[in-house]
Amino acid sequence: MLDLKQGTGLSIPLRTKHLNTSIKGSCEYEDQGQLQPLRGAKIYLKKNEQIFLEGQSQLDGTFHLNGRVDDGDYRLLIEGQDGKILNHPINVKGFSIEAGRLFINKK
Repeated sequence: MLDLKQGTGLSIPLRTKHLNTSIKGSCEYEDQGQLQPLRGAKIYLKKNEQIFLEGQSQLDGTFHLNGRVDDGDYRLLIEGQDGKILNHPINVKGFSIEAGRLFINKK
């Protein structure tokens, strides 16, 4: 939290929660040497044990999470339909975050 101090000693807390943060990315796995989209995976943005955003990957493996999120460090959890989980650190800063291509080891 950031404080602004005025001459009266009054502190005004400022938060960096954005009205609409967008997190985009894709998830894939390797099958017989070829990368395949991870379809229907559950996607969670978590901090500690609290879930802030959740969604699901599309047929092409892409995902797009939207919502109100404070700037800071989070974990992006991707859970495939087979129960395999990728736990990926992500720093949220600003309105639009590109998570990139994330890979799950299905072995």
